[in-house]
Amino acid sequence: ARNLLLGAACLRQLKSAAAAASATGGQSASLNLAREAARAGLVRALLSGELDLALPAYTPVQLQDAAEKEQLEERGHSEGGADRLLGRLEKSLETSGTAVPGVLCESSEDSTELVRRGCSDSGYAAASEGLGLESLPDLVEAASVQEAVFGRLFVTLDWHSVRRLDSVGTLEVPTHAVGSCPQHPHPIFYLGTTEDDVFVVIVPCGDKAKAPSEEAAFCFCTEIVQKTKPVEEAPYGAVQLPGISVRDAVRTTAISKTEVMPESSFTLAEFCSLRVTAGRDMPGRLKQESGKEENIFRVQRP
Repeated sequence: ARNLLLGAACLRQLKSAAAAASATGGQSASLNLAREAARAGLVRALLSGELDLALPAYTPVQLQDAAEKEQLEERGHSEGGADRLLGRLEKSLETSGTAVPGVLCESSEDSTELVRRGCSDSGYAAASEGLGLESLPDLVEAASVQEAVFGRLFVTLDWHSVRRLDSVGTLEVPTHAVGSCPQHPHPIFYLGTTEDDVFVVIVPCGDKAKAPSEEAAFCFCTEIVQKTKPVEEAPYGAVQLPGISVRDAVRTTAISKTEVMPESSFTLAEFCSLRVTAGRDMPGRLKQESGKEENIFRVQRP
């Protein structure tokens, strides 16, 4: 998966649709009612201060062996690691109830019509032009898909501060924070945007030969970010990076199972359009001075 967050949001939508459909069934409906009754009872006991008295009436169920969980975490780079991350991220989204900014997911049993409507949305025409979306509805129809989720992650962000360096798109962005990871030889940079809680994370990989494959990139970056600690005295005050334009046409990936829905198999169709630039020129804006040469980290084009 190229975007685990969007994949997890789609998986959550699919799981919710399946749960709603099964709520009319006998045993599934009974299990759902029992789960909600147990949850309501625990909440009442907690609020009344009688949780200790209520707990003996419940029987704990072990959902995952501790050794198995530790093994899964240690195998972040192994084959299928992205699938495991996808499942764990979906569980995290469901537990927290977090609404992911910029993500819109829609599910339907009429998969072909859903995909056709999503691909032809005029609001995303410029971003999706030339990505081969016109073939996606026919692909879904030929595969006789029973149910589908169409998800979008559409976000436009402005740098908190940026300086355009040349006519080919090179830009310089001040660092919000710099971190260090014991398993990675290069510093990790957090660049600020106009959204206070949204940052662009730069993970330099050195020469191209040492960069992870696309399949391993998500696990690689996730592990590094999780283990990164802030540096008290940042060695760099700014990052220079080239303008980037990435347009990936539709491609499909088979997912045999996930931790969330292990009995089901999925086909993930993805496409991507990404641009990193200095943004629009603002007439009358004061030019910012560049930082000292020794305090600037230069990121090479991947």
